[in-house]
Amino acid sequence: TSAATSTDGGVTDASTSAGDFSAPGATATTTTDVTIPLPGNRDVAATVCAPTAGADRPLVIISPGFAQGIDQYASYCAHLASWGYPTVVAEYDGIIPNHSEAADDRAAIVDWAATEPSLAAWDGARVAVAGHSLGGKVSILAAIRDPRIDLVVAWDPVDAGSPSVAPEQVGELAAPLVLLGETLDGTAGDGIGAQACAPSI
Repeated sequence: TSAATSTDGGVTDASTSAGDFSAPGATATTTTDVTIPLPGNRDVAATVCAPTAGADRPLVIISPGFAQGIDQYASYCAHLASWGYPTVVAEYDGIIPNHSEAADDRAAIVDWAATEPSLAAWDGARVAVAGHSLGGKVSILAAIRDPRIDLVVAWDPVDAGSPSVAPEQVGELAAPLVLLGETLDGTAGDGIGAQACAPSI
């Protein structure tokens, strides 16, 4: 049974008191804009949404879709934190990111989070990655490469560009994977030739 920490520091049972996870949680939060250092003397902008009280929940790292700013995912960040999940929404290095490098950068974000004071509510062990479109692909690839990642949630992931993940590397993924896509057949289905999301695997 999961628990949500209330603003007064008490703990309530989420299954009986907090109710619907789609509604905001009871945990007080803070939101901070940060710059995260990356290997090679690089850095990326990020937003940290963190519970103000320790809930010992997994860290969640959200990766945006191609050409989508992290502000587009502010509601996800705030919502997860309100349920006690410390959350980081991180940009990519460059307007057109290198997919492989972006995946490896998620590992650098985990390293950074281990010493970041605003993420004190993180239990320090469990990590989930989530991403939209390009971020879905980056999240899957990051989890294939980094055994510290315990769960992947990818919504409308794409697989364009190099390296390809599906089907070549999916068999190497050890973490549970949740796929949320617009089709089951890997086609866009819009009649105008748009790139498909959630490619067949």
